Amino acid sequence: MNTKIGILGTGMMGATLGNRLARAGFQVMFGSRTPEKAAALAQTVGADARGGSLADAAAFGDIVVLAVGFQHAPDTIAAAGDLSGKVLLDITSAWDTSQRPVQLQVGHTTSAAEELARLVPTAHVVKSLNFLYAEVLEQPVFDGVPADAYYCGDDDESKARVAEMLRALTLEPLDAGPLSSARLLEPLGLLWMRLARFSGAGPHSAFKLLRREVTDKTSK
Repeated sequence: MNTKIGILGTGMMGATLGNRLARAGFQVMFGSRTPEKAAALAQTVGADARGGSLADAAAFGDIVVLAVGFQHAPDTIAAAGDLSGKVLLDITSAWDTSQRPVQLQVGHTTSAAEELARLVPTAHVVKSLNFLYAEVLEQPVFDGVPADAYYCGDDDESKARVAEMLRALTLEPLDAGPLSSARLLEPLGLLWMRLARFSGAGPHSAFKLLRREVTDKTSK
């Protein structure tokens, strides 16, 4: 793969995503406030993965993945430097974990992704992957059926690049429309978390849109 992926963050989601992408043939660079931590992670991943500062990873990536807690997004973006023209993939979950049960930190008249787009107006923000755990990223196929990966954004070319990346991860990408659809995808992530907890589905669970072909045009 010629596409370069810069990952801002070395937590579970960022590490798992980078690992999968590197194994799928993408060029990957992890970025951290502590470059040595990113370099150590890259060494465990192998496959020519690299590690450096947040600014290093942002400069490296054609697609830059924001893989930190939403509360850390402003500082992370500031440290990343110039993101003009970059595809900025927001996988954050803007949850208020001080409440029980956990509540949304941002919504429903805006979203974390839209706030991010206002923070970095020269980047092309795409929202996705906020509705599954690292366990599903690692093994996204359930009995031969790939988990869905909904995504949204305002730039068609950027969305197409993200969809290609999701497909390479053996997820099924589904376009949810403009970036304002993040107001729906972010609560979906919270719903998934509650289902995983309260229904007993656990982290090895994911959403799937079921479809059928209708030959009778009068059928609804």
